[in-house]
Amino acid sequence: MTLLYRKPGYEIGDVVHWRNHTWRPSSWTKDGAIMERVDRRERTGATWRDLENAKVLAQKHELVEVDFINEDASVGEFLDPTTWAMDAVRLPYDHTAGRKGLLIRHDDAWLALPFMAVDEPGPLEDA
Repeated sequence: MTLLYRKPGYEIGDVVHWRNHTWRPSSWTKDGAIMERVDRRERTGATWRDLENAKVLAQKHELVEVDFINEDASVGEFLDPTTWAMDAVRLPYDHTAGRKGLLIRHDDAWLALPFMAVDEPGPLEDA
């Protein structure tokens, strides 16, 4: 018997809840996807069958890029774009001082995402 799996409802760079943690798919393989965990440096391969229960928390176009006004080793303060009030977020494990933050709003709190190659702005096209 042959089983066919369709491509999931998310793309590279989206944020998904899978196996009780927050992950981002970083690349596709013929059998599934390579997943990167948001809260620590961990990568794992997942088959299409494994990913059937993954729930999309945010699509890549919904991610919010912010400038940190104040930051230390673990927390960054920024101007919340929805309320225009100062808010704080735990910085991702790979944060470097001076870099912009990439955030999602989840469970009424901000979550900072680690940097992925897909987050780099694309090359500008000549007009």
